[in-house]
Amino acid sequence: MKNVLQQLRFAQWLAIAALALGSAQAVADDDDDDHGGGAPNTVEVLASTNGAEALVGAVVYVEQSGVLDFSLVDFLSDRRNRFILFAPTNPAFENLLGLDAGSLDGLSSADIANALGGFVPADAVAGILLKHVVPSNRLGWRASETALLRKGSATAADGSELEVGVGATGVTVNDSTIIKANVRTRNSVIHFIDTVL
Repeated sequence: MKNVLQQLRFAQWLAIAALALGSAQAVADDDDDDHGGGAPNTVEVLASTNGAEALVGAVVYVEQSGVLDFSLVDFLSDRRNRFILFAPTNPAFENLLGLDAGSLDGLSSADIANALGGFVPADAVAGILLKHVVPSNRLGWRASETALLRKGSATAADGSELEVGVGATGVTVNDSTIIKANVRTRNSVIHFIDTVL
């Protein structure tokens, strides 16, 4: 019964989020100064990216918990918020959680959000997520892999310094490697990484 109630609350939250995103999209479409044009926002890109279900699930889990004094979904979807996102893939989260490779395959972000509640405290997940966001005032929000390399570091939303360099398999951020770079959204640039920072 508890699981059914959680699923109903989650479905209600998704409906509200969809309405809010639709309203934000309508307002954004009316703005002639929007640099992202008609591109989808960060939340929309992540939600439609195969292999990002764990990241979306983590965002939903933090959102539902209310541990932050702001809405992470609103921040990530608001076109006025410009940032760089280092987005860990499903295998990165499997590694962090000590799961076998492929354990998250076939699970929805909702399934993952529900499962995280029994695994990791919400404030710990929130701290992890904030380490992956670099606000625009700390580095140009459209920073490509090349721009990151030139700078050599970036300051995350939680205040931690992220070292950017070149490793054996490509551009690195701390101990993580960027596996897909420069995914542009309406309000961010996403670099997918192979390890949770």
